[in-house]
Amino acid sequence: MTGLFLGCCLQDTYGQIASSVEEESGIPVRIVNHTDCIFRQVALLSTRFGDLRPNDTTEYRRVKYNVLKDDPLIYATVDGQHVGRYVKIPEEESKQYTYVIDSLKNKVIYVSRIEIDN
Repeated sequence: MTGLFLGCCLQDTYGQIASSVEEESGIPVRIVNHTDCIFRQVALLSTRFGDLRPNDTTEYRRVKYNVLKDDPLIYATVDGQHVGRYVKIPEEESKQYTYVIDSLKNKVIYVSRIEIDN
């Protein structure tokens, strides 16, 4: 009976450790909207950032890029239309990245990228 209890405790502790390591892995990224548009359902490399109002900034999110699963895109919906842009993939986990949406023309998001050393 003690072995069963100890096994459950170890399994629960291991699960907590594994999930906390998973939450801390990836590259910290945020998105800034420098336009007058409301971007809905914003996503970058399949990581969802939610809605982004004019001149708003998202929280940093940890992003993982899987070349087999993710497209190197930032995409969203504006006025019911899908918009997007291919972006340079963040490479180093020792940096924080900010993608700045500078403008929107012909359903193409124009984006600049800023790297900050941690």
